[in-house]
Amino acid sequence: MIVAGQVLTRREWLVFLDGYGSGFGHGIDRGRQLADDEAAEIHRRAGVIVDRLARLDTHDVHRLKVRLRAVEAANTELARRVSRSSPGDDEHLEMVVSARRPPTGHELRRVATEFVAGSGERAS
Repeated sequence: MIVAGQVLTRREWLVFLDGYGSGFGHGIDRGRQLADDEAAEIHRRAGVIVDRLARLDTHDVHRLKVRLRAVEAANTELARRVSRSSPGDDEHLEMVVSARRPPTGHELRRVATEFVAGSGERAS
């Protein structure tokens, strides 16, 4: 047999194949170990990401609840101010509404209902 330009005897050839096979087998084992390590690292990172997202979600929910309370307080104040004004005082209503973010449709319906109820008319 000729390997790398050298003529090998049968025994040398078998030793070469044994070494090559061992190296090949070791390479396969090492490749599997690296793949397992990489998969474990990916799994660990995914766990960290999921944990952070869970914490972020809790934080965002808390932040949204705080914002909701602030909006409800602003709505209550708006309704209180509007109920004090006269039914034709659109200028006052516009001033109060423009003092904060634009109201949602739900807020407008609620304020309008309270405004009409406060003026003695039926809400439609």
